[in-house]
Amino acid sequence: ISFTALLSGYTKQHTQQAAENAETLLLQMHKLYKSGGYDSLKPNMISYTIVMDCYAKLGQGEKAEALLRKLIELYQETSDPDFEADLATYNTVLLAWARSNQPKKADRFLQFLYEEADIAPDERSFNIVLSAWAKVGNAEQAELILTRMHELYVEGELDTQPTTVTYNTVLDSWKNSTQKHAWKRSIKILDHMIELHHAGEKAVKPNERTWNAVLNALAKAGRVDLASQYIEKFSKAHQLGEVDEGPSIRAWNALLAACLKKKDVDTAQKIWQQLLNNQSLSPDVVTYNTLLNCYAKTPQRKRYRNQLEATFQRLQQDANVKPNKISHLAILNYWIQSRQVDKAERLLDECCENHDLLGTSFHDRDLFHVVLNGWSNAKKSRKAEALVLKMAELSAKPNHRNIKPNVETYNRLLNVWARSNEREAGERADAILRQMQSFAIGTADNDAVAPDIISYNSVLNSWANSGDPTAVTRIEGLVMEMILKGVPALTPTLVSYGTWLKAIENSGEEDKVRRAREVLKTMKIHKLEPSEFILQKVKNFSGGTGTTNAKK
Repeated sequence: ISFTALLSGYTKQHTQQAAENAETLLLQMHKLYKSGGYDSLKPNMISYTIVMDCYAKLGQGEKAEALLRKLIELYQETSDPDFEADLATYNTVLLAWARSNQPKKADRFLQFLYEEADIAPDERSFNIVLSAWAKVGNAEQAELILTRMHELYVEGELDTQPTTVTYNTVLDSWKNSTQKHAWKRSIKILDHMIELHHAGEKAVKPNERTWNAVLNALAKAGRVDLASQYIEKFSKAHQLGEVDEGPSIRAWNALLAACLKKKDVDTAQKIWQQLLNNQSLSPDVVTYNTLLNCYAKTPQRKRYRNQLEATFQRLQQDANVKPNKISHLAILNYWIQSRQVDKAERLLDECCENHDLLGTSFHDRDLFHVVLNGWSNAKKSRKAEALVLKMAELSAKPNHRNIKPNVETYNRLLNVWARSNEREAGERADAILRQMQSFAIGTADNDAVAPDIISYNSVLNSWANSGDPTAVTRIEGLVMEMILKGVPALTPTLVSYGTWLKAIENSGEEDKVRRAREVLKTMKIHKLEPSEFILQKVKNFSGGTGTTNAKK
């Protein structure tokens, strides 16, 4: 096996050890060749480039460039053509710097290449540096490289002109940029490309990727008006044969996304109608979901109820598209934001029934949690509890096991009771906590329902907000229970003690000062430093909020 084959084998390993082994082998080739009698082991430009490539794959520009410098010295000392570096060798070093996330050094090396080296860079040389700047999110520097390349070509100092690939790389960097003027730069670059192409520059013909990058930049900026104009220009360019393909469904989706960002529902509807009239394209699930979210998230959502229902019905009947989680979330959120949580729950029932008919699984617990939050916002604690009971019953079916309530589900339910301010809130929350504890005993998935610190704090809050005359006593008992469990994750937190103080404050107890001091004493025993909020609460009690006859 030849030494060159061995070197090539190291390039496939992509490890530091392999790169160092390759360089060691290169040095051995030098020694053996110089010792005489080993002409077949003479290293050459290919040998060096292979080792540079090992370092390039690791993004080690300094190592790769050091080998190139050594190769240049060998050529200058010997004038041996076998040591003359070609453009591929220089581009390997550029790639090493680019992959090292050091675009400045890649830029410096590119400048050395066209100003000092005896070989001119090509399009790939510039594209490597462009991509390096784009990778770190510096679209302005990427565009400067493009401008420099164009100027060098126009001035006759460079044989290679920027091509569509070069321009697209810069457009992609602007598309991903967070700068406010990114869309303006994208339009300017596209217009410049069109001008060059019309002037006879065939290598700078805008293609589908070009147009889509500009449309995405406009959508990201929420410039619906301009995006509409440019998608029409895109379609016209396709009709004239200037672009092989017209706007894809992704382009139309970008336009709808811009409408969603601007909450411009009327324009979204016009775009939707244009798309339906387009015989060559069909909406995909992203199209439907974006339009549904336009209806669901607008402040004037009630105006668009009929359109939302019609769009969702069309989606359900579309043989080429299936509703997904985002589709259902849009509808659920629409009804919840419209304060019609009962309709949101009915949609969940329909989903479960449809999956039963199809014999397929329905296992998205998150959708139930959204409706649970709806009942929480409406302060309908019994409705929320009924929904959790429904989840438990449905999960007994083979196709619905994954919607079984977990600790997050129960915590959401406990939070509903805590926010309800109902007199029975504390009792109900405590009963749910005990139910969670019983479910966790002896079950394979006990961790999935075992109460956590959020569960206990929610029950404490339910008691504190209930107005129950026994609330303070029940909270004291629950805090002691948490402590005596000896489980670090269930140790009372500042939130727990703050809730205890809140209950004391809201209670009709006559000895509030003593009880408040008991809270501080408990915290001290368990080495928990009281927050400023807690200290202020206790200070308020001592200052006269509690009884003046309490012992101090």
